[in-house]
Amino acid sequence: MDMLHYIMPLNPGVIQIANAADLDPQIGFTERDVQDRCIDMHIEALDYAANQFFSGKLIPYGLFKDMLQSIMARRQYYGEGVPLRHYCTAATTNLAVSADGKYYACHMFTNMPKYEVNVRSSETRRNITSRHDHPQCQTCLDSHWCTACVGNFEIMSPGDPKPTRTHCEVTRRGSPTSRALRK
Repeated sequence: MDMLHYIMPLNPGVIQIANAADLDPQIGFTERDVQDRCIDMHIEALDYAANQFFSGKLIPYGLFKDMLQSIMARRQYYGEGVPLRHYCTAATTNLAVSADGKYYACHMFTNMPKYEVNVRSSETRRNITSRHDHPQCQTCLDSHWCTACVGNFEIMSPGDPKPTRTHCEVTRRGSPTSRALRK
């Protein structure tokens, strides 16, 4: 909340507050009590952003904006009740070009050969994990609100990118469904 209040007067388009992603417990928030504190802080920020939104003010907290965009994209492109397949925009509206001219699905994947893409191909997302790749996502009631950084998943679980406990808890506890139940 301190970060949100400090940055908001600068009128940024978006405020992204992300956990560090690293397997080193000193860096990557791998201990459960630290994860729980991070989850609680994100939920507090989401609650604040949602309350402000329903009072007519949009707080540019990235996670809240991502959830709103997920709702709009689902309605606009997929219709009601049809879940979005992808967590993120990697290799759809997001591409990165490395210094050597190679294309990657996202800046998070630069110099990772697995994520190099051929922009002339229709298979640019071939190695990008989606909700359909993880059993826990297929049964999660809040997967349609879920937005995530697959690059972060790759860092935390190299070679087998998957959602982290922290990510899933923030999504579940921060979802509009959970919010409605808490009130």
